[in-house]
Amino acid sequence: MIKEAKELIIIHLLQNDFLNEERFARSFVRGKFNQKKWGKKKIISQLKLKDISMYNIKIALTEIDASDYILTLNTLALKKFNTTKGANSFIKRKKISTFLIGKGYEYDLVFKVVNALF
Repeated sequence: MIKEAKELIIIHLLQNDFLNEERFARSFVRGKFNQKKWGKKKIISQLKLKDISMYNIKIALTEIDASDYILTLNTLALKKFNTTKGANSFIKRKKISTFLIGKGYEYDLVFKVVNALF
């Protein structure tokens, strides 16, 4: 396409709210948290990779309810606890913690939840 035509199309999409960074970020946060059970750290890093501004990231994170966040973290930890095989509690704690941190949950929350399991 011609450069001018591309610019006109982009301007039209922006004016009619088809291209909206905030709406995309909100939808991304809802989807990754509700479907994939990602934590905030992983969601933030993925949005940064997509060049979403920190302002829009902070707004989008309001889509996650604090009580739902803790409930999801507890549910994931309990599920992993029940399926993890380990010789002793130290190895089991490490496996559960590594799993939850890999999902993007904050270290302090992970260790509180893991310590509550044992």
